[in-house]
Amino acid sequence: MARILLTGYMVRLPFAGNVLAYAQYICGFERLGHEVMYLETSGWANSCYDPATQVYSDDPAPGLIAVNKLLKSIGVAAHEKSLS
Repeated sequence: MARILLTGYMVRLPFAGNVLAYAQYICGFERLGHEVMYLETSGWANSCYDPATQVYSDDPAPGLIAVNKLLKSIGVAAHEKSLS
């Protein structure tokens, strides 16, 4: 099967509709047998939103937690890798 690179902004903007829009592709391509890599598109300063505090910052932790929880619930193994 194919290797697929999917880009988006699930971590920086972890709202349900936004995250699910990308997660459906990740899940679907994996179920079809493809190797899928998701790459968070680069942002700008203070581009990570925390829905709990309603604050933008440079901290991706709230988004990473939300995305990892969702991916785990739909049976997709998430592996975090940083380019820095």
